[in-house]
Amino acid sequence: MSSNKEVEIKFGIDNVRELTRRLRATGFRLVTARTREMNTLYDFSDQRLRKRGELLRLRKYGSEWLLTHKAKGAAGRHKTRVETQTKVNDGG
Repeated sequence: MSSNKEVEIKFGIDNVRELTRRLRATGFRLVTARTREMNTLYDFSDQRLRKRGELLRLRKYGSEWLLTHKAKGAAGRHKTRVETQTKVNDGG
């Protein structure tokens, strides 16, 4: 199990091809093949996690399953919160 602080910054991209071209021109390369992921969110029937600003997610990425809890984020310019994650051997 691992716990990290997540800082999330989102950007709108108008031209994906141009961004890809610029990244490649500066030396960036793909390090993983395109992989489909599946996300399932869990909460109690009273939605107490959502109401507290928390999230519990089971994610399948390729053949790997991960269970992630995201704590309520701290106020600020960027979304910052503690994320705890563990690998699940049989998520299916």
